[in-house]
Amino acid sequence: MRDVRALKTALKHGVRRVELVDVAETLRPGAILDEDTVRIAGELASRIPKPRAARIVGKLDMIRHSTPSFELVLDDGSRVRGVLTGTETDSLQALFGHRVVIDGRVVYRASGRPLRVEARSVSDGTGEPAVFSRVPGPRQIAKSSRGRSQTEHTGVNAIWGRWPGDESEQELLAQLAELRRT
Repeated sequence: MRDVRALKTALKHGVRRVELVDVAETLRPGAILDEDTVRIAGELASRIPKPRAARIVGKLDMIRHSTPSFELVLDDGSRVRGVLTGTETDSLQALFGHRVVIDGRVVYRASGRPLRVEARSVSDGTGEPAVFSRVPGPRQIAKSSRGRSQTEHTGVNAIWGRWPGDESEQELLAQLAELRRT
């Protein structure tokens, strides 16, 4: 989606649309990338949650050598796919069919569901607690406050430099002195 969004520059310079066609055109129709496609891709790309660090435990159920990838079966029976970063699949052979622990990060889809786990390390997970046998959800993204302005009575200005209580300064100092004695 981010690559499609990058076509926005070309569209500003006179290109009206790009059509991607299959070599054997009879297999499927070409994909048309135009201004609407670029706008929608940009909207989706902006909704993709940021990857999140994770520790995940499960049974190593599949190893694919050609695309250094794997699949875990979690304790609840759900499955999660992953890729190895910096390690070859050969190192997983001894762990195949066993409980493992993955240290890495989860990459999410625009929907917030996990796309894949990028594993920095995979090791024996015997004895690892079941609490790690789940894929953590994405962190919540703060909503943009663009378009909102502050006045002297709203936002930070409403509280900055003001004491929230109704005590006088002398009463407050007396209370602090009392706290020090106890």
